[in-house]
Amino acid sequence: GNDLQTRGRAMIVVVGSVNTDLVFEVERSPRPGETVLASSLSIVHGGKGANQSVAAARLGGSVLFIGAVGTDDAGTTLTDGLEADSVDISHVRYVAGSSGTAVVSLDHAGENSIIVAPEANLKIVIRPDDERVIAAAHVVVCQLEIPLATVLQTAQLTTGTFILNAAPATALPRELLDKIDVLIVNEVECATIFGSVETSDIRASGIPTVVTTLGSRGAMLTTQSRVDSIPAPIVDALDTTGAGDTFCGAFAQAIDAGMDTAIAARRAVVAASIATTKLGARSAMPDTKELERKLTEMTGRNT
Repeated sequence: GNDLQTRGRAMIVVVGSVNTDLVFEVERSPRPGETVLASSLSIVHGGKGANQSVAAARLGGSVLFIGAVGTDDAGTTLTDGLEADSVDISHVRYVAGSSGTAVVSLDHAGENSIIVAPEANLKIVIRPDDERVIAAAHVVVCQLEIPLATVLQTAQLTTGTFILNAAPATALPRELLDKIDVLIVNEVECATIFGSVETSDIRASGIPTVVTTLGSRGAMLTTQSRVDSIPAPIVDALDTTGAGDTFCGAFAQAIDAGMDTAIAARRAVVAASIATTKLGARSAMPDTKELERKLTEMTGRNT
């Protein structure tokens, strides 16, 4: 809870991006030079960092978000949105210029393609008061929609578990690889970072735990000593937007609650699959009750 004791000492600190998402529903994404008409437009809050903060908070995590928004109207709306989901926004900075914006094209098969203008997200600076909350956090989560230097600095300040969701994927410097406790990637990101999705290549990185999300096939958990395959429940997927962020937030919350990585990954797979059954990113993220109900349904007992 956000009582006075945990204020400024959140158990989960997320350093990342926050965006306004313009979501166009289309029959199919346009080819170069082609114009397609959208059947609808919805304007929602997004950004991987902010989405993951909300996913963790919905599941009962005490979350503090460090990020930057512009001095435009969107900046206030975005921070209000986070606060409405019980995310501590006391470390969000207002910087000159525009807030981050993404354009999402969502086709009838539920697949999406996204263009992001990071804007304010590229101006995140870790200040001394941010350093203190990062160092005090139990779990720290980053993604790659903010400058790599900021991610590296955050990783170096972390004394708890450092989780990196390497999205969008890019080559990671050795000094960052050495600081990662858990890396979360999808198959494309996995291949970009390790050169392949082979266990031997993943292990060669030296990262203690790598979780590869496999969409409807669940996830794969690779440590130096074992590989666990985690199947996903069969659901009627409507919209995959935000499923990856739901996974990361649910995983972080489970680790923060003291669960081991295999249980955390299993819960995260189920949380992400629930998220695909509803439209939107944040609007589809489950709360604790929904997640527990689904887990019970799957095992016939509580986990």
